[in-house]
Amino acid sequence: MDSNVVYRDELGNIIDRDLWYKKKIVGRKKFKRTESDRNKFKEDPEFTKYKRGVIQFEEIKRNAEKFESLTNDEVIDGGRYYISKSYDDELRRKDIWDDPIKFIDLNNDSLGYSNLRSRFVDFKARKLKCKFITDQNRFSIESGYRWDGVIRGNGFEEKYLNEKYMKNNTQHFID
Repeated sequence: MDSNVVYRDELGNIIDRDLWYKKKIVGRKKFKRTESDRNKFKEDPEFTKYKRGVIQFEEIKRNAEKFESLTNDEVIDGGRYYISKSYDDELRRKDIWDDPIKFIDLNNDSLGYSNLRSRFVDFKARKLKCKFITDQNRFSIESGYRWDGVIRGNGFEEKYLNEKYMKNNTQHFID
């Protein structure tokens, strides 16, 4: 049975069984040695630092810093939800163009343009208005500046206002 087996080296040459066996054992030892070298290389802190790439490493570092700042940040009870102190400060610094609280003087509890929280507000800037003529409604609410002019109601407001005016007119005529 052994006589039928042909042993060959890497180049395809026929070799003796003992030589083939020695090459296999030496090859395995080399493979094990290189694998252990690879493991040593992976345990190196410089390698682990850059094994994913510099940008990914920096991103992981930033995320860890954010997580630390969130865990160390003071939490404010906002009633229905909780917000962090840093996020609250960020919201306070944000300038909103139609914020009515900007007009309140925090020291005097009165409306005024002096001592405002924001110095960069343009008070001459007007609120955006709708370019379409709006029908009157029972609450005298102006339409928003993004309204496209299409009335999507079922006509209730018109009927309500007509009945109201008719009622007012009949009362005046009776007197």
